[in-house]
Amino acid sequence: MLKKIFGIMAIVALTAFGAEKVASCPDGFIDKDNSIKIQFRQKDADARQARLEFEARIDWSSLGGYAPVLTTTINGVRIPGRRLLNKPLQFKTRSGGGTRWTQPEGGSWYVMYSPDFSDAIKTNEAFIYGLYEKDQEPYRFVLDITGMTQHVGVNEIVLSSYMKCYIRNVSVVFDENAMPRINDVDKKKAVAPTGPVPDLVEKEPEQIATKLERTAEGKLRFVSPNGTMTMTSRFSLPKGGWLDGKYAEGEIQEGTAKVRWETEEYVVERTIKAENGRLHFTDVVSNRLQKVIGLRLDNAVELPAEPDKTLFSGREVMLRTYGPLSGQPTCCAVSGDAVTAIVLEDDILRLQGKYSRYGKTLKMLDENLGLAPGGKHTLEWSIYVIPKGGYYALINRVRRDWGSNFQVNGPFSFPYGGGCNGLRFNYWDAKNPVTEAATRKFLKDRPVAEIITHVPGNYSIAPKDEKPGWTKLGHGTAYFLPTYEWWRNSTKNMTAALRKYAPGVRVHTYLHKNLCSEPGAQQKYADSLALDGTSRKLFSDKSCRMVPTVNNSYGKALAEVYKSFVNDLDTDVYMDEICYGVNPWEKYPEWDGATVILEPGSNKIKEQVSIPNLLVRGWLDEMMDFLEKHDRKLLANGPPVHRKLQDRHAVHFVEQCMGIGGLMGIQLTSPVGFCYSHGDKGFEHYLEALSCGVVCLLYSGEWCRHSFPFTPIELNEGYLIAQERIITSKSGIFGWKDGAEAAVFAYNEKGEPMLDEGMVAHKVQDGKHSYEIRMPEGRLVILVRKDQLDAALPVPPLPGQDKFAEWNLTNAKLRPMIDEYVTKNIEGVEICSKETYIDYFQMKGIDAKPGDKVKITCRISGKGKVGIGFYAYKEKSWSAVATPLRYFELGDEPQEITIEFTVPANAGTLRPLFRLNANTKFKVAKYSFGVN
Repeated sequence: MLKKIFGIMAIVALTAFGAEKVASCPDGFIDKDNSIKIQFRQKDADARQARLEFEARIDWSSLGGYAPVLTTTINGVRIPGRRLLNKPLQFKTRSGGGTRWTQPEGGSWYVMYSPDFSDAIKTNEAFIYGLYEKDQEPYRFVLDITGMTQHVGVNEIVLSSYMKCYIRNVSVVFDENAMPRINDVDKKKAVAPTGPVPDLVEKEPEQIATKLERTAEGKLRFVSPNGTMTMTSRFSLPKGGWLDGKYAEGEIQEGTAKVRWETEEYVVERTIKAENGRLHFTDVVSNRLQKVIGLRLDNAVELPAEPDKTLFSGREVMLRTYGPLSGQPTCCAVSGDAVTAIVLEDDILRLQGKYSRYGKTLKMLDENLGLAPGGKHTLEWSIYVIPKGGYYALINRVRRDWGSNFQVNGPFSFPYGGGCNGLRFNYWDAKNPVTEAATRKFLKDRPVAEIITHVPGNYSIAPKDEKPGWTKLGHGTAYFLPTYEWWRNSTKNMTAALRKYAPGVRVHTYLHKNLCSEPGAQQKYADSLALDGTSRKLFSDKSCRMVPTVNNSYGKALAEVYKSFVNDLDTDVYMDEICYGVNPWEKYPEWDGATVILEPGSNKIKEQVSIPNLLVRGWLDEMMDFLEKHDRKLLANGPPVHRKLQDRHAVHFVEQCMGIGGLMGIQLTSPVGFCYSHGDKGFEHYLEALSCGVVCLLYSGEWCRHSFPFTPIELNEGYLIAQERIITSKSGIFGWKDGAEAAVFAYNEKGEPMLDEGMVAHKVQDGKHSYEIRMPEGRLVILVRKDQLDAALPVPPLPGQDKFAEWNLTNAKLRPMIDEYVTKNIEGVEICSKETYIDYFQMKGIDAKPGDKVKITCRISGKGKVGIGFYAYKEKSWSAVATPLRYFELGDEPQEITIEFTVPANAGTLRPLFRLNANTKFKVAKYSFGVN
């Protein structure tokens, strides 16, 4: 169906001077079937700034969040984010979230959910998605379209949206007074630093002296390098009021404290241990009655002074109270380089607890704790003091205490598209064994260690169009339907081929524990239905949401699915939205044993409710027990919110759409993200994740080859130190505390492999190696320990693949030579690069002596751009030793090229190196290389 268009403008002839509105259209709604179209002409030699201005909101009954729904094009080209004039491209919300209005190079614009264009989105201090920054305009967009217009013919602007949006005050303005391009990232790029750079070499963790004391009023006093602070605790009473937790004489020793508080209804037994800058609290709360009771907890820490800022889950939140913070349960008071933090540790507090701040007081609250008759809960939490190092020093301390520094393998890809060159949906044969050639083709574009299968079926297929091998999505127990036999066979054949030809690659079969598309599931698993309003709206004859437990019918049926993955398909498991599939608290058939809603004032129980993540944790425990028993792995989307799941050391990642808040949320487990793109966009996402100490797990480009495996030691803003490698987009002095030597891999602003061009200075002192890196913004350096180089590439090369280079050859003459991974001669052969990124092509080398003069002579023609230079191989490591490559624009006429090079002292074996830009093709008519 053709889209309806409204707002088509009469073509207006323009004058050449002054500010002028040249086009506009009526206010109105747009959606997927209804767009705005504006047409106008531009007079020749008009040099004024051209701007598109409008206001937009997603039409909603109340204030909500935001979504990337709006596209703006001029003459068929999207208007990029760097042309946004009236506000910064990045925005923040009161909850500490936020993202870019769109990508610098273009994409869909984020628009706010709202019933009107009022200031409530900024003035309502309780609205978590409110914009509080003074220079942000929530609804108004002013875009620079200068240079995107044409002086001949008609210009056409189209505004479209896949959701219902209200658009008003749309106009095209030409103005001789240009607004500045505040978001032009190309102009804001920094150059390499010239002064001192920070010493970021791995260091031993600091020991921090702490002391526990009792005040004269019976409060807890904590003496630390961050100053002396006091802590108070209180617990609600059923008839109203509070029990104040006081400490008696003798209950607090030098480094420990044990205290017991009791009422007629409950008992609290607290143990405190102080060690190395940490107070660890264990509170055992017991119900003395034979009925369900509920209570509130209120623990307050009074700091020596009001902090500079307070971070909830690593984000600066502009709300008084915030939570729960289950995935990253930290509250940090930051003063300069010092941090004092409260960290929640057990499952109940992570899923119920909240933080509050006021002046110099931080609070940890739980207002929903319920206890079964005669039952008890053990609650654990800590106070940390970090005298220097800031937020990331806290994160690294908690990671060590939680045992989060385990090895992460990667990268991963999907079996079809996955951001790389696309493969057909049924690429993996469902009827016949998959060939070595098909396996090689897949891994050549995707040198990965992990594969996540797609959901059975296809998003784009309507139910009426389904047929064998061409089916709608099959979630949950629908997996067993005959409809998806082709998908099961395809996965089984793919896994068998990878086991045979690339045994280092693991296949994880997709599972979402909450989504089900089995026909009749609502009736069949009626005791397991998700009860929140959002889930009920999604119910249909062919899909619904479930909450599986150990005891309910869907939990038992879904367990057979993951068992089939292992027993029948011979795969591992991938769990999508592992802890975020269904979250709202509701009255489920099963009580989670811990959650109640209390009446204000009286503290009486209003109702017993369940938190889905508490209900499902037993089911997840059983799944993990099964996987471990069968030596299988879990890969999961989203951070774990259960301690036991965290301790399993499964790899968890966060999707890029979750923004900076999502990246912060994965920092206490495996610090990996998932970007959506390949090439330039993938590299941009990779650097954004690295700015939070997180590495993108999806294979998005050549840089991923040297990013895995890694075992984290330190996470930091812009760099990560792991046992095997150091990954940095930041300048500084890097190295390991044992002084290990590294191989250097460098990438330019587009993610293209490059010679380091003097960015990296290798220094050796007392036998210890360090690397002083000075690079412009937007570049990347990866240091790989030389004793880990064998693990630098995730997948061992298949026969016929080059371990060090990638190329796409169109002439069969070279095939027999590839086994050497370099060629002896390429005369008469046409060589092509990939369409999306550059390729390296190496020639056979020679053993060179210091002082030798070597020479390449060749005659080449073609199209595109090629760089020619030298690579050196020494001590099991490849490193560039030449000056930057010399580049040549190719044409139909052959060029005679000669390049000479004097061999330095550290050369070893020299190889000529050809570097092809993307979509380059060249042919060699003559070639020679040797000592001159």
